[in-house]
Amino acid sequence: FVFTNDEKLSVPIEIYNAFTSNILNTNITYSISDDSLHLLKTDLLFSGTLPVGKNTQLGIINYDLSAIKRPTKLTLAVHVSGRMQNHWEFWVYPENSDTHPNDKGIYIADTLDAKAEKVLRKGGTVLITAAGKVTLGSDVKQTYLPVFWNTSWFKMRPPHTTGAYISKEHPIFHDFPTDNWQNINWWELTNKVQVMNLSEFPDDYQPIVQPIDTWHISRKLGMLIEAKVLNGRVILTTMDIRNNLSQRVVARQLRKSVINYMNSDRFHPQCAISPEIITNLFENEAPPVNMFTKDSPDELKPKIK
Repeated sequence: FVFTNDEKLSVPIEIYNAFTSNILNTNITYSISDDSLHLLKTDLLFSGTLPVGKNTQLGIINYDLSAIKRPTKLTLAVHVSGRMQNHWEFWVYPENSDTHPNDKGIYIADTLDAKAEKVLRKGGTVLITAAGKVTLGSDVKQTYLPVFWNTSWFKMRPPHTTGAYISKEHPIFHDFPTDNWQNINWWELTNKVQVMNLSEFPDDYQPIVQPIDTWHISRKLGMLIEAKVLNGRVILTTMDIRNNLSQRVVARQLRKSVINYMNSDRFHPQCAISPEIITNLFENEAPPVNMFTKDSPDELKPKIK
């Protein structure tokens, strides 16, 4: 579901007619549109009789992606006689996007080290790419898939998170199209990625990307945050936007969007925190959570009449 604009989209389309008889005079069309519902292409795919059965091949949809110059979310829809449709979302990113965009003036580190503090005291900007470095939150295990059924039934075995809330309108995503939730394009950024436990942050603090904890505990978690620290400004993420960017298209684009935001006049974090709160993310651990109970979940208790 992720492409670069030097590729050509090629999608074979099949249909399953589960009715009891053939369907006559069927016109099947397709459309490709962007997130603003601007129609990029539409065409007839099939016209005629649909036989009963599955895997009836209708044809192949081909689309040259070279005209898409900016990172874009697209939707491919297949319409059956104007009465039914299936649709699939996919993302296109520029192939020639810099793996290391202009980050002059931004100090980049994997923790809040002595140089980072010095930069912040002077009013500078710091990007902390902390993938795999955080300890406060390391007890929370995340995958792209949500909690399996009910965590409390399985002695808190992972995964523990149930997706994430994303501040879609935040200017940090100006060059990275996203929904308010983890859609498929977030897979390489969030699957098996560490989260931060933000228990020491102010109660009203809202991270830019907030993994949603299992409902039994509901800890405030984060994967992408910003803050004023000392006299400067910080972006911190536990998502890997640093390594192997030539092969990781989505991570490369998110990094570029983050750097562009930090270089812009829109980079004004509202929340001020002490350096110790950042440092504690790398040094402290959360107390263990004991979810053990001898009681049965309500769903398994016998109904007493």
